[in-house]
Amino acid sequence: MCPVEQSPAKHLADKRKFYKNYWKNDELRNIRPDGLGEFPEGWDVRAYLKELTARLPHDSLVDFGCGYGRLCRAFAPQKYLGIDLNPNAVKTAAERFPTYSFQEADFDHYPPADIYLAYTVFLHLDDEVLAEVLTRMAASCRKYLIIAEILGREWRRPGTPPVFNRDQQDYVSLASAAGFRLAGEDARPYRHYQSNPQFADRNTDLNVLIFENQTATDHQVGNGVYQNGMQSPGESGSIRSHQRKPENAMDLAIYGMMRSGTTFLADKLTSQPSAFVLTEPNMHLNDWGTHTLRQLQAFGIHVDESEWDRNRWPSFEVFFDTRILPELSRLEFWGVKLVNFANWPYFFNKYQPKRLILCVREIRDVVLSAVELAATQERSHVLDSKWITNRAVETARELVRMSRLPHLLVRYEDLCTDPTVMRRILDYTGLTSTGDERIGLDSAYRRRYEHQRHGSALSSRTVYSYCKGTRRQGRELAEHIWQQCAEYCTTFGYEAPRRHVSLDSSVIECHPCAKDVLLGPHAGQSVPITRTAAGENPV
Repeated sequence: MCPVEQSPAKHLADKRKFYKNYWKNDELRNIRPDGLGEFPEGWDVRAYLKELTARLPHDSLVDFGCGYGRLCRAFAPQKYLGIDLNPNAVKTAAERFPTYSFQEADFDHYPPADIYLAYTVFLHLDDEVLAEVLTRMAASCRKYLIIAEILGREWRRPGTPPVFNRDQQDYVSLASAAGFRLAGEDARPYRHYQSNPQFADRNTDLNVLIFENQTATDHQVGNGVYQNGMQSPGESGSIRSHQRKPENAMDLAIYGMMRSGTTFLADKLTSQPSAFVLTEPNMHLNDWGTHTLRQLQAFGIHVDESEWDRNRWPSFEVFFDTRILPELSRLEFWGVKLVNFANWPYFFNKYQPKRLILCVREIRDVVLSAVELAATQERSHVLDSKWITNRAVETARELVRMSRLPHLLVRYEDLCTDPTVMRRILDYTGLTSTGDERIGLDSAYRRRYEHQRHGSALSSRTVYSYCKGTRRQGRELAEHIWQQCAEYCTTFGYEAPRRHVSLDSSVIECHPCAKDVLLGPHAGQSVPITRTAAGENPV
């Protein structure tokens, strides 16, 4: 059993595992207790929630801990998504309400939405787990968080499941730490408990707390504010962050499409002993990969292998913040490069990078390059066509979303052929020179393939390889994925698919795109590009 707060502390990861396993194995017993009926509240909960949310402008809502979907009909199907740990509950909900969307989810899955609803859910999470949930939720909840449950610490009890009812001030404190501000409250009688004399000395109202997400209203990236959500410029107030001290703020984040030169760029911006761009540490995704340890050691940051022990820490994020972050903060310049976009709003909210570089590449070339890598012996069991499709399409979607932030856009095609691009990158980051070592690449699983294929530089031979027809393997898959990424192509200046072109067409008009734009604080301004002759990028 998960301990209550007074019990000896257990790792946060163990607690999360407890909750996850308990609710997954519970079927519907505690979601729908016998004898209470569907609505023990004693009044039309769905009508109440419909009226409540109608007063909160929104286009999407996540029902967090939706159970078997009893509340879904309070909302329009096109705006609703129910998520729950319990696969049996999700299956039942989908069968009962086929026009609504439901997903099985765990503590790492927070779909973006304007409203998050937690209806009698948080009382089953202890304070430590709930604090983490609220912090991660704040990165995806664009506008409002609605918490509905019976308030009062006198309701707390151990048991199966344990119960952690809170006073209103408890929720205000926990929510404030994650960036939420109490904006409204309401109360309705909970008839099942109100009619029981056993609870005469307790609060028996269902309390509804409405929080407004301040961290999602404005996010600060360097000196530029971006809108995360549906708001237009000028609507939102000043940012208030509870996540991070300014002196520890990250200097640079590089996010990009796979196979778009992100590792090359991270290595070029790494120069001992003052500048270090760490390749794919994935600290916010609990990735204990030893490639991060190898990079730290190669750069000269001493971390003993005995410290790299997942059993000693609640999560890799805690280890990173406690052990690695202080070392990085001593450097003149540090950053990370990532190609996994999972939970990126949470990452930005916590680490607050001062600058952002987005790396993109023609999507069909991305696929052909990934297929070629998959054909090697190193990861052919992982990089199959399904994985490539999911990663490419999801990354394309998130890059479009992330492009709303102030950023510098680096296209692979320009990085390979125009030697002035690297100078512009240095000017943007404030660095004066590039590095010569390939610390990031040498730590990667694919290092042998990359060294054999490209050496230590990028090659213009791989630019627009799909259109040139120089790579044959994977062309059908590349075409299929390209058809799904029209917005990505349009956003970043690549040829977009035509509607009348079918997936099995053998005649596709291909040509390199003529739109050469670097986007930064002055988004949309054209940057003259002078092409070099085919060959290796001199930088």
